[in-house]
Amino acid sequence: MDVRDDERLSRFLLFSRWFSRVQNRVKPDAYIPHPRVELSVSCTEALAESEVWPLGQAVVDSRSDNVTLYGRGDVRASVVRVQKLQIIRDDQPLRHANIVGWPIDSKESQRMLALEIAAASSLVIHEI
Repeated sequence: MDVRDDERLSRFLLFSRWFSRVQNRVKPDAYIPHPRVELSVSCTEALAESEVWPLGQAVVDSRSDNVTLYGRGDVRASVVRVQKLQIIRDDQPLRHANIVGWPIDSKESQRMLALEIAAASSLVIHEI
């Protein structure tokens, strides 16, 4: 399934170091896949808030480490594509996609792309 440029992609924020409440922003670290070569996101376009958060909770529940769902970073697919990255939706689980095409030579190369994506992202805090 193709992901349109105007679609909202949500990166669930599982670590407090991935965002700043004070500055109301997502930090680039949230978008760095290192050491992996893909970055997991969810396609959340046209979903109500009440439908988005269960997707994030499913991410938390699928992990073996003790993480917390703090919030999410929302960004348009077009922002990702401007960085010459691709979005591959696989719906494993439902609405899941991977951002691929990251440079594999260094974390610093990935960071440069992550800076641009983070700058265009909106922070949404998970109010429990």
